[in-house]
Amino acid sequence: MEVTIPAVNSSNPSTQSTKLAKLPQTACVIRVGEGRGFIVEHRFWTKLPELDNPQNLRNRLLRQRLVVTAAHCLPKLPPAHAFSYTQDRTYANLLGLLRGQSTVWAECLFVDPVRDIAVLGEPDSQDLYQECDAFWHLIEEAPIVPMGSKIGDNGWVLSLDGE
Repeated sequence: MEVTIPAVNSSNPSTQSTKLAKLPQTACVIRVGEGRGFIVEHRFWTKLPELDNPQNLRNRLLRQRLVVTAAHCLPKLPPAHAFSYTQDRTYANLLGLLRGQSTVWAECLFVDPVRDIAVLGEPDSQDLYQECDAFWHLIEEAPIVPMGSKIGDNGWVLSLDGE
């Protein structure tokens, strides 16, 4: 669905222009406990060795899917120190489809209880292989929330009815 959204021209804030923006799909919103979360994609460049010549490093673009949610959606906050155990940061049956049950595990990568935000990622793939696989099945094919970097950009609100 496309809608017309009035937008402020960034080069001249006093002028108004109109642009077409595509609404995000509701499938990018998932259940996080009793709340909701948004699937986002973190893209970053890193240097990785080539397979045939490990001494030669090449720049590679990596992508990581994450869930951004409110910190109050977590059942409890993880310990506030760097040397916490995986089981202290991992939550069982926390994620699920928006209108479904929460059956998927997730690990808390970042939480700020003052700003009420948390970032969740896959559980440890070595210790919790099946739970990690279930995490990827939930978010791998789902659309991501388009994110902007400008302050004052338009945004979307998903109603409690899923509209």
